[in-house]
Amino acid sequence: MFKSIIKQYLTYGAGNLAQQLLGFLLIPIYLRLFTPAEFGIIATLLVIQTLLILITTSGINNGLMMLYYDVDTRVRKQLVGNTWLWYLGGAVLGILIFSVPAKPLSSLLFGSAEYGYTLQLLGIYMGATLLTEVPLTLLRMEKQAGRYVFLSLLRFAADLTLKIVLIVSLERGVNGFFESGLLANILVLVLALPLVYRYVSFKPNYQQLKKLARLGAPLIIGALAVWTLSLSDRLILNYFHGTAFVGIYGAANTVANLFNILLYTPFVLFWNPFFLSYASDNV
Repeated sequence: MFKSIIKQYLTYGAGNLAQQLLGFLLIPIYLRLFTPAEFGIIATLLVIQTLLILITTSGINNGLMMLYYDVDTRVRKQLVGNTWLWYLGGAVLGILIFSVPAKPLSSLLFGSAEYGYTLQLLGIYMGATLLTEVPLTLLRMEKQAGRYVFLSLLRFAADLTLKIVLIVSLERGVNGFFESGLLANILVLVLALPLVYRYVSFKPNYQQLKKLARLGAPLIIGALAVWTLSLSDRLILNYFHGTAFVGIYGAANTVANLFNILLYTPFVLFWNPFFLSYASDNV
C-alpha cells in the first residue's frame, strides 16, 4: 500500500510540476506579449470564473467522491452521470451569465464595453472546463493516475501551442488566451470520453442529485473562504487601482506559489481517492 501511495504521489507530482514549471517560463513571455493591464484583465476574469464555478457546481463533485466507493457499480455509474448533468447545467448557466449582459459587465469591470466578446468567450471556456472536470475526476477516483496526468499534460501542451499560434502569430491578444484554453479543453474532453464512458450512466435521478448536493454543499463555505483569502484581492485591486496593478500582482503571486506546486497540489490530487477508498474498505 505504501508503495502505491508513493507511486501515485510521484505521478501526480511529476505531472503537476511539469505543468507549473512550464507555466513559470510562460510568465516572462506573457508579460512581453501583454501589457500589465491586459494581463490584469485575464487575471480578473479568471478570478470571477473561479467564483462562479464554485457557486454553480455547489460541491457536487465532492459529494460524488464521498459516495463513490460506498455504492455498487450500477449506482456508481448513475452518480457519475447525474454529476455530469449537473455540471452541464452549470456550464449553460455560466454561458448565460457571461453572455447576456456581456457589454454592461465589461463596462462595470473595466470601464469599457470593449471586452464584451471576451466575457462571452469566458462563459464558453468555463462551460468546457466544467464538462472536462468530471471525466478527469473520474480517472482520479478509478486511480488511473497515469491517464489523468497524461490528459492534464496534453491539455497544457495543446493550450500552450494554441496560445503561441493565436497570441503570437495571429495577434488575438486577450481573446486568444481564452480561445486556446477553450480548444484545449474540448480536445481533452473528446479524448477522455472513450476512457470513461463505461463508468457513466445518464439516468437523471432527483434523489441522487439531492444527496450529492447535501454532501457537497457544506464544503462550499470552505472553498469560498479560500477564494476570499487567496483570490478576491484581485477584484479589490482592480476596483481601486485598475487592471495594470492586478497584472503585476498576479505575476508575482504565481512565482511565489512554489509550495503549492511541489507539495500541496500533488497531495490533494491523490489523497481523496486513496483515503475514501481505504475508509470504504475498512469501515
